[in-house]
Amino acid sequence: IIFECWVIIASMITWFLPVNSCWVILTSESNIFVCGCRSFNNSMPSLRRLSNTITTSLISRMIGSKEIKDSQCGYRRYHIDSVLAFKYKEKGFQFETEVILNLSCITTFKICNIDIDTVYNGEKSSISKTFDTIKFIKLIIRRLCCKSM
Repeated sequence: IIFECWVIIASMITWFLPVNSCWVILTSESNIFVCGCRSFNNSMPSLRRLSNTITTSLISRMIGSKEIKDSQCGYRRYHIDSVLAFKYKEKGFQFETEVILNLSCITTFKICNIDIDTVYNGEKSSISKTFDTIKFIKLIIRRLCCKSM
């Protein structure tokens, strides 16, 4: 018998996950960052697939040995005290990336990637292809410049 449980995520959508995944999500360990990982297959629009592949690869390289499989997925769980330990400059979609970059500085930080369904029902994305891309590039450049000092 497979048991399922409710998990509320950042984008206010509710997913069912098998109980073995829920244990990881509901654990009280403050050093675990749980991130959903969507399949980058044909059900994801091609521009999103390209953007996700590029940004996820870049973020994974920046955080070193801690692999993240889908940096743009809104399905996340992290301990609020860990997040609040840092100061943030970003707003909107870039804030999510800044959280990942900040949490990766914690030496005991672990990423748990959980496969989730890729669901696109023809919704229009609220990401601005131009402005959000520019903001993302500025965030990355700022982080790279700060690390080299």
